[in-house]
Amino acid sequence: MASSNPEIILKKLDQQLNDRIELTLIGRAALILGYEPPIVGADASQTFDVDLVVPSDQEQALDQNEQFWIGLERTNQLLATSGLYLTHIFLETQIILGNGWKTRRVPVALLGADKLILFRPSGMDLLLSKMARAEDPADRSDIVKLVEREGFSLQKIEATFATARCPQEPDLLEQFEKAKTFVRSLFES
Repeated sequence: MASSNPEIILKKLDQQLNDRIELTLIGRAALILGYEPPIVGADASQTFDVDLVVPSDQEQALDQNEQFWIGLERTNQLLATSGLYLTHIFLETQIILGNGWKTRRVPVALLGADKLILFRPSGMDLLLSKMARAEDPADRSDIVKLVEREGFSLQKIEATFATARCPQEPDLLEQFEKAKTFVRSLFES
């Protein structure tokens, strides 16, 4: 079976590193590598990048990890001709997540990558992270698939909405409200 794009990117990064590092996948990479079978379906080439979220308690260590940044730059150089890359690294305060999200992360196994310790957010936290672009067709499709795969109830989703942490940026707050309306519409008969 052919490797998915996120798998290719992360294995290339793994080859550039000398020491182990913990990374948390978000976006399509989390949907592809964090679920079996992948949530996005058979076509795991539907993304050309890997997005990461950094917990606040790991921000300083990652900032100072020169080997990681050199490895990341080298990875992107080596993959440039294929159009694959790893550049979107968000702090947890920059995206929508639930309180205590880090304690609910799920390990992600990637055979052949021995320096990467990978995680993805819980299904509900991953859902929240996908709600920053309320009108994007791909994100809406991912949201629908996540709700179906995880079997979320509207009651559980509403409870999560009530405690979600959304950065206090007007555009992001507006997108989150629009995304809530979309998610609620999935439960209308």
